[in-house]
Amino acid sequence: MQTYENLKHNPRASICIWQRTPPFRAYRMNGTVTIHENDEVSAQLDEAMRTGHPMVFKAKREQLAAVWFSVEEIYDQTPGIDTAGKWIG
Repeated sequence: MQTYENLKHNPRASICIWQRTPPFRAYRMNGTVTIHENDEVSAQLDEAMRTGHPMVFKAKREQLAAVWFSVEEIYDQTPGIDTAGKWIG
């Protein structure tokens, strides 16, 4: 819930991905988020999460929200002098 509250107050986020085995590669994406609640986007997510799950997962949870992440910048985070922190796009 803390991430949700943080994004409601400041819709900026970073996502980091990395490959944990050689050759090591890592990237950071910066961007903005849009939170979808009680709309068609969140309803589609809700249905997709429940499809194929046992009945226990089909019970309605409170306030399912979908977060749409729009990438604005990508940086190389791979360790190395020529790569770490380099703007890619």
